[in-house]
Amino acid sequence: MAEKKQSISTRMRMPYLNEVLSRRTRPPLDLWCFYVFLDRLGNGEQDLLDFWLDVHQHKALCRAYFKDLHRTGTAVEQEWPDFYNWARQHGSHYADVAGLQGEPQFSHNETQLREAEKREADRMLEDRDSGLGSNLSHRERRDTESHGPRPMTPTSPGYAHSTSIDNRMGQATGSPFSAYQQDQARNRGGEEGSGQGGARRVSAGPTVIRKNQVVTQLVLFTSAERIFARYLMDNAEKPVYFPAHLRMHDFPNPPRDQHACDPRIPDYFNAQQDYVYKELEQQYYPAFLREKGFGNLTRPGVYGSLIAGLFCLWAGFVVAFTLVFYDYKPKVRRLGLIVPFFLAFYFLFSAYWALAPHLVLLRRSEVGFFKTVKIRDNYILRLHAGRAAILMAFVIVCTAIMTVIWWAVPGHRL
Repeated sequence: MAEKKQSISTRMRMPYLNEVLSRRTRPPLDLWCFYVFLDRLGNGEQDLLDFWLDVHQHKALCRAYFKDLHRTGTAVEQEWPDFYNWARQHGSHYADVAGLQGEPQFSHNETQLREAEKREADRMLEDRDSGLGSNLSHRERRDTESHGPRPMTPTSPGYAHSTSIDNRMGQATGSPFSAYQQDQARNRGGEEGSGQGGARRVSAGPTVIRKNQVVTQLVLFTSAERIFARYLMDNAEKPVYFPAHLRMHDFPNPPRDQHACDPRIPDYFNAQQDYVYKELEQQYYPAFLREKGFGNLTRPGVYGSLIAGLFCLWAGFVVAFTLVFYDYKPKVRRLGLIVPFFLAFYFLFSAYWALAPHLVLLRRSEVGFFKTVKIRDNYILRLHAGRAAILMAFVIVCTAIMTVIWWAVPGHRL
């Protein structure tokens, strides 16, 4: 933990996406701000991040399962022979903890994400062993909600847990009946009764590990099944688009017992998660860095600054023409034009650069309409301070030029 804090505090560059996803960055470039940025785009882009986070949690759950086996001295080959044989033929993401030979090589980004999975798996097991697993709110809370309470809406992360997680987890640990089949039956019932005020469709959220609950293959199956039902099945609650070769139209049958789960379950969404990661990295993360790394205003803030700047510029010209054509004496009165022109150029340059120097002084960054977060990244704070200094220099120079011009214009009373 001390090494992680040191790396964050000494980083003098923009963070990579894998650092944001592995919770190694600070506001305004942390995971929560990234989620808010995607949510503000308004076209369901936050579903991509939701999918990635849910698959990441599923992988951490699978890693916790294999670690449980290792702690009890049980070999994967004995406990789950189908997975062992399948992984030896096709390779697996969990070769390092499943006792498989020939652990695959990963890139630097993948290694950091795998380290985050390991930390999440260790935290799951520690919370379960210490009794924190019985507190659902502890497991439901994501780092995307780390900046204080947010109103829960049907599209909010974790909203579905409060309505469905208890029953679904009870079924995962006590009944082999497929939760996916229950979702299908519930969806069909909702469609049949939609014209008569049918019941709200219950969402499927990430799996919760309860106190003293052993992570079993059935829990892994339920976790994967929920991801499929939430993002990939037909008429999913939060559908995520994938190219044809990555789309899934069916899901493995539920296991007959605790040791007969489909061997593909731990690695079932690897290709889809990689695709979503590349989509986030190429399509949305650069825009996020431009908005939050180089500026501190959102689009509504930029439009507000633009409107305020144009109004102040109009007011400045009105006052200037009034002073000239009424030929007010003495001319030193015209120095009062400094105020409207200064405000005009301040707001206009702030809108152009998407940077408000007064927010830089307060060490704040805008994340929504009249909503800000404190900047805790030293590199971003220095970058904002340098850009704000240049912006203020432009404002002062332009204000001085306009004031001198209107001061030098000879008066002529009409």
